[in-house]
Amino acid sequence: MNELLLFCSSAVMVTLLVIQSRLNIHGRNRLAAVNSVLIGLSQLVLWKIMPDANTTEVIAFIAGGPIGNIIAQRVNRSDVARIRKLHDE
Repeated sequence: MNELLLFCSSAVMVTLLVIQSRLNIHGRNRLAAVNSVLIGLSQLVLWKIMPDANTTEVIAFIAGGPIGNIIAQRVNRSDVARIRKLHDE
């Protein structure tokens, strides 16, 4: 169960960090602030479990990072046009 929590925590955290970067670049300050809270929540799971993690838990955490990046890239592709429209308004 800890493996799943660590995997999800890592995937969510990386996804949110990539999205955070985009939000800041495009000046979406309120969304960036909300996103920061979500990053913090995903890190709580990480820091609660990781100090006593075994090998499979560490592997699960590491595996979540690339998955989070893939998810973020998919979200960013679909979101870029919408963000550009916001700047044109």
